[in-house]
Amino acid sequence: MQLVTLSEIKAFLEKTDTGSDTLLDALDTQTSEEIQNMIGYPLEYAERTEYYNTEKYKCIIYLRGFPVLSVSKLYYDTTRTFDESTLVSTDDYYVTSNGVQFYGTFTSTYKRVIKIIYKSGWYLSGANRNLPNDLRKVCIRQTVMNYLKRREMGIIETSKTSITTTVTSAYDPEAMEIINRYRSKSIVI
Repeated sequence: MQLVTLSEIKAFLEKTDTGSDTLLDALDTQTSEEIQNMIGYPLEYAERTEYYNTEKYKCIIYLRGFPVLSVSKLYYDTTRTFDESTLVSTDDYYVTSNGVQFYGTFTSTYKRVIKIIYKSGWYLSGANRNLPNDLRKVCIRQTVMNYLKRREMGIIETSKTSITTTVTSAYDPEAMEIINRYRSKSIVI
């Protein structure tokens, strides 16, 4: 999934012709995939399911998806059946932008396996696009840089669906700082 639109890239380049659209589109796809791979999770809004093994007194689970928008179901079960009898009451936890925090009485129970079904991510298409501006700017700048340096990067050919390169693109320190802010922190503490 592309993080930015072709029109955003062309506006940055102040380009109105369509001669480079296929190449720019392919570079946009490549850059978007690189950024999501570096971050470690898909950025597009979706429902996700994750499983965790927790120990007694562990009270925070940082989920892989970000931002966490809602938790629809949370189960704890040592047998991994995850039926309705193992649903955790919403009184036992609260949702943060990057995970779930449990209240005291729940954390003092025995070791358990947790299944969390939640919604996270940003809308990357349509009128409700809401990817953070800093990530949008990194994607646009990197796509433009790759476009302007395409011959040095070893771009051999492009097609509607793919771009063939011999070298992956380098990201400047400012871009890496922004990307690092969004990197996956999936852990249990």
